[in-house]
Amino acid sequence: MNTPGYVSSSAYGVNGPLTEQMRYRIDGKLIYETLDIDLNSPTYGQALSVQVRKTGQGPQRLVDVSPNSELGLAIAADQNSVRQTAYLGEMQTIGGKAEANNRASFHNDALEKSGMYRKATGDEPYNVELPAVEYTIEPSGGEETGTPQPEEALTDNGDPTNKMKNETLQYPVDAEYDNRFGQDHIFIEQFGYVASRKGMEQGLGDTVTKGLNRGSNLVDPDTRKTDPKGRVLLPIPNKLLASNGVSWGEGRANALEAGAFFGAQGAVSELMTGKKNIGGILKDATSGGLGLLQKVKDGANDGESAIGEVLSATLAKLALSKAGINVDPAQFITRSSGRAINPNLELLFNGPKLRNFTFGFQFAPNNAGEARMVRKIMRFFKQGMLPQRDVAGSIFLGSPNVFRIKYRSGKERIKSLNMFKICALTAIEFDYTPDNVYQSYDDPSAVSQPVRTSMALSFTELTPILEEDYSALDKSESVRDLSAGSDPLATNQSGNIPNMSEDDIGY
Repeated sequence: MNTPGYVSSSAYGVNGPLTEQMRYRIDGKLIYETLDIDLNSPTYGQALSVQVRKTGQGPQRLVDVSPNSELGLAIAADQNSVRQTAYLGEMQTIGGKAEANNRASFHNDALEKSGMYRKATGDEPYNVELPAVEYTIEPSGGEETGTPQPEEALTDNGDPTNKMKNETLQYPVDAEYDNRFGQDHIFIEQFGYVASRKGMEQGLGDTVTKGLNRGSNLVDPDTRKTDPKGRVLLPIPNKLLASNGVSWGEGRANALEAGAFFGAQGAVSELMTGKKNIGGILKDATSGGLGLLQKVKDGANDGESAIGEVLSATLAKLALSKAGINVDPAQFITRSSGRAINPNLELLFNGPKLRNFTFGFQFAPNNAGEARMVRKIMRFFKQGMLPQRDVAGSIFLGSPNVFRIKYRSGKERIKSLNMFKICALTAIEFDYTPDNVYQSYDDPSAVSQPVRTSMALSFTELTPILEEDYSALDKSESVRDLSAGSDPLATNQSGNIPNMSEDDIGY
């Protein structure tokens, strides 16, 4: 049963669209009239807006028709019963959908409460006045005529470059995200990517002795500014997973391999420090080799031939490899003696790993305005993840934009959930039939809008997490990027600067 506050559409069920649009022509102009089908609304079945498509120069869009305009008076008068016929047909369609969803009684009750039942059944004329608007549209102002007009071009407010706006988007549109006691949400910003080595000059000596330096991925070293592309606020997904990992692997080295390596390493170190020259190293290598052979001979005389077995097997492998024959000396030693060469097996650290995150979101817009917001959010991610054509020519492609992610409550970062470093959006997936059934409704801005859509975003961090990232001192550029640029929704910086207290779980 439907209860107050329970978001329910008569035609589409729970979380379905709460409006339905009918179309008809008056005086040769195509009219878009939006009806209320929210079962909890006192205006169920009534018109929420009456609009016409504005034509002429610039982007074409729907604009409200004023009830006191010439067109508005003609619609209300409905001399040819066109509006009446469209309303009866629309109510019959909505009633049929409601019956299919076992909501026919709710549909009729809602019409009775709003005073629209007799109009919906045709017992009274549908000659209601148009909803009031703040301005008047005259027929000479460029409303749509009987001649079909081209749809709005896929441009950014008429901008032929299709550049992304630096704007704030959120879903649901009426969510209280950004006030002091706002809802928990995920806050995703998009920035132009800056190469971490842009403008850097580092010689061979510094690179070898100090390592590879890197800069910011957000702040351009030439302008010292970021290039924000916008931000999106969404409900925190129901499935949150975060894992940290590092790479460890097995390390093996038998005595002969270890001795050869450490001997060579020591010789190179003495050469680099100037303690010995090439001649001295060669002399030591010769004497060391002779000494090794003598130890092998002494060991064989004493009945301890382990060194000789390993060395002879290794030399045999080297000789056979020259003839293209590859063998494993260890297995033949085991075959002949029943003993295995000690590999000195040990688990050794290989390096850090980059973290991956996947977020899933569900969209079920309640009206045309919210549906438009959903489409803009989808495009925000789809367009931002794509490579860009290099302005200098077609030889190179520019890197896609990158994203900064935070879990927030109001304007503060949630310290009980993990932090993120700057991420790349590596994959995006949409499901326009999450219930395995395609359902849509009329939307004048998009022709038709799916009732429900799911979106999955896959992010990968640009840099690994290191122990020093938890320190408040000497922050790396990858950590500084988390507070780079301005946050137009934040009145303070406590949600941006990644200083961690004992209550903060960090990354």
